[in-house]
Formats: sequence, structure tokens, C-alpha cells
Amino acid sequence: MPTCQNCGQQWSWKKSFKKYMKFNHGMECPHCGEIQYVTSKSRGEAGVFSFLPLAILIFSDLLFDLSIPVYILLAVVLFGISLMLYPFKMELTSKDEPLW
Repeated sequence: MPTCQNCGQQWSWKKSFKKYMKFNHGMECPHCGEIQYVTSKSRGEAGVFSFLPLAILIFSDLLFDLSIPVYILLAVVLFGISLMLYPFKMELTSKDEPLW
């Protein structure tokens, strides 16, 4: 779970997920009110993490012969799981970092 770099308090999964889903550039710490940013490393990992369900679907297509509705359901479930797990990987910083 992410930890505020200003006050050192760990954010809950619920707070982390809500802040992440707002797609704001900066996120206010629920404990101290300071603006925190997701690190560039963490943003890069989120991008890779979000493509993981797509890769699983491509390889499952090669291994299994499933119907299109099953693939759609599998895609939704896998993408949902990746979104739910991201707050565990999120890291915060007090400075706004460029992605590259």
C-alpha cells in the first residue's frame, strides 16, 4: 500500500483505489492533506500491469478454443483484478516526476 512521503502514514486500499480512479495528477493525502504524486516507476508498472490481461487473453486464445462471450467475460474479470491489485503496487512521492 502507498505511504505518504510527508507524514509517513500508509493509505488504505479503499483510499488508494479512489484516489487512483479519479485520474488526478496529484492526490491529497487523507491524513495530512499534502499533495502526493504516483512515482514515474509506479506509473510505468501500471501501464505494463494493465496490458497483462490482454497478454493472458492472447495466449489463452492459442491454447483454448473458447467462445467470444467467454473471452469478453474473461477480459473484464482480468482487467478488474488488475485494477484491484494496483493499489498494492502504488508508490508515492512528494515531487511531481516526469514519466520518462
